[in-house]
Amino acid sequence: MERPGYRPVFVHDGDRSRAGQIAAYLTNQGLPAEAYSDADPLLSRLSDVPPSLVLLHWSGTAPHSAMNILRQVRSISAVPCVLRARESNSDLHRIAGLDNGADDCIPAAFTEREVVARIRAIMRRTAQSSGELGEDRTEVEEAAPAPVLRRPVWRLSLDRRELYTPSGKPCELTSAEFDFLHVLTRKRGTPVSRSLLYQEVFRRPWYPEDRGIDNLAARLRRKLAAHCPNVDSIKSVRGVGYLFTGF
Repeated sequence: MERPGYRPVFVHDGDRSRAGQIAAYLTNQGLPAEAYSDADPLLSRLSDVPPSLVLLHWSGTAPHSAMNILRQVRSISAVPCVLRARESNSDLHRIAGLDNGADDCIPAAFTEREVVARIRAIMRRTAQSSGELGEDRTEVEEAAPAPVLRRPVWRLSLDRRELYTPSGKPCELTSAEFDFLHVLTRKRGTPVSRSLLYQEVFRRPWYPEDRGIDNLAARLRRKLAAHCPNVDSIKSVRGVGYLFTGF
């Protein structure tokens, strides 16, 4: 039986031995890890023990396996996912990975120490976005409303799927508006592509002529502006998508 709070890193590589070596290295670096060479055991374990992060190795011998696993993980969980390419020319892999929901794509040239550093950075961002985001005066709440704070904050309740204004009143959001805001706050400070937003919010691919996300962003901006007229929380990023800067 795992100890309370046990949240390992799931490592997947088609090479069983290599997966074990990477998991052992992460564990020795203070990041408990479990190794998988097949997708089914990983996905089954995911429902029982939520991991802190999933590391998928994209090898040249099986270029689509990591992407398929990424899509399956994304269909059931928002856990941070990292793709690590094994080919030196991995630009297309990196773009495809980010568009399909990866939180980061690590080039083949990165050393094991750099991989660990990137994983820790993502974990810090994830921990911050799931708790109080003090500097941006936004709080993401997993369950019950947080206790009263000295200065008013916005609260995004994932359990109730509601956004609370600084006065404590709910801001009426549609389901799509909530999902859109949740994706942006989860990746606060990082531009989120339209492709990823369509997958996360509408569960369909993005086409350039489709203005659904842009219309959604405009509606949400109007609702937020009613409470924060002097703050532009959601910014358009030309050629990419949208960026959440905080309230």
